[in-house]
Amino acid sequence: MITTHKANVVHTSEAGVEIFIEGMGTRCEQGGSPIYLDKHDGKWVLKVWADINQEDPTHVIDLEKAYEHLLDDSDEIR
Repeated sequence: MITTHKANVVHTSEAGVEIFIEGMGTRCEQGGSPIYLDKHDGKWVLKVWADINQEDPTHVIDLEKAYEHLLDDSDEIR
């Protein structure tokens, strides 16, 4: 069975982007944003609350190596 949920980008600013998904939330806020792209100390970080029972994000991904200028054009794939 596949359940469809509506995803809405509700809040964007220079500081980040919150993604709200219908029926999901965080421990601190029902209906809160379980996905947050945050500019923290000048660096972009993706934070995910994959478990509503956890107060802190379950996943924190530093996006510093995702910049296009860092692309290695060699044929070697990592």
